[in-house]
Amino acid sequence: MRADCRELLAVFAGGAVGAVARALVGELLPHDPGSWPWATFGVNVAGAFILGWLITRLQERVPPSAYRRPLLGTGFCGAFTTFSTFQVELLGMLDADRAGLALGYAGASLLAGGIAVALASNLVRRTASASSSCWGSPCSGAPERSGASCSTVPSRRVRGARSHGARSR
Repeated sequence: MRADCRELLAVFAGGAVGAVARALVGELLPHDPGSWPWATFGVNVAGAFILGWLITRLQERVPPSAYRRPLLGTGFCGAFTTFSTFQVELLGMLDADRAGLALGYAGASLLAGGIAVALASNLVRRTASASSSCWGSPCSGAPERSGASCSTVPSRRVRGARSHGARSR
């Protein structure tokens, strides 16, 4: 299996931006060990929302691209969100005998992240269904007046687009 250098560069570039954004939020919202880590909670929930919006949008609403998902999903969101810090903070809470806080933080993080993904995906779908655009066809959003037939969901096959086969992007 040969690595696609452009795909790796996309992951790297997105990751660099995501990591810097994450570090800035951490600097703006410091917390004491054993207290609620608002920075990590915020970036993880925001990252879940961004990832839900991006993946739904990229999968269902825009022509396929070999590099958008690695750049934005794997790179940016992967570096912006942080499971390792979440885990270390949970252990810090437990070490400080704050088991209730740790349980609340874990539960709130999972619940808020799941809700964020659902809201973002629904937002993309609702926005797309509210729009009567024909995704590049000549009917300009009014198929009944122009006589054209169109769909609010674009075709997944775009001429010249790279096929991903069973690989996930």
